[in-house]
Amino acid sequence: MNEISSIVTVIKPDLRAARKVFTRAHICAAARQLFVENGYVATTMEQIGKLAGAPRSTLYTHFSDKEEILDAIADEYIKKLGEILACVPCPRPTRTEIRAWISELAQFIRDDRMPTILFNGIGSGLDMPRAVKRIGESVMGVLASRLPAFAIAITEGPEQSAYRAYAQVAVRELSLCCQTYAIVGDDALGGHYLDVAADIFHRFTRDFAGDKVSAA
Repeated sequence: MNEISSIVTVIKPDLRAARKVFTRAHICAAARQLFVENGYVATTMEQIGKLAGAPRSTLYTHFSDKEEILDAIADEYIKKLGEILACVPCPRPTRTEIRAWISELAQFIRDDRMPTILFNGIGSGLDMPRAVKRIGESVMGVLASRLPAFAIAITEGPEQSAYRAYAQVAVRELSLCCQTYAIVGDDALGGHYLDVAADIFHRFTRDFAGDKVSAA
């Protein structure tokens, strides 16, 4: 095999891989738009393929169903969100430190609101797709690796149920306040929502960091 043939042999697989990544990303972008606009349940694979400009054969070559597409969207979101969550000060951050971190998280959500709106909307139902559950587990896992209160919430024990309930409420309110900030913008009202989120989050990380729930 001459040098030119060797180069061509290397380039062809690389081009195929790049084309596959591009096609999957294009399909996911179309699906994400439709999931937000029409709702996850109402969106069909046919609609996704049409918006993405992908023939049925191409669509089903990359994804077997829309839940698999949602999984792919979740994978990217979990990676980006995890990088922000991992920056939370630890192990017992002050309210000021938490407020600064929440500002960064809120800005991340504001810059790309669609995934957060999508997964929160889907997660409001009782029958959640596995992607939404994975995001919730990922959020709790990252926070648990940094903050004792969240670590207790995911560790089996006599106090786990109570801690987990408080932890889930803290995360839910954090998400809601950040979304509201993203909608109203960086003004007085948006800032107040982030202040509220910081108060709730700080109280949980402070009062539940290994103390009895009854003493909180």
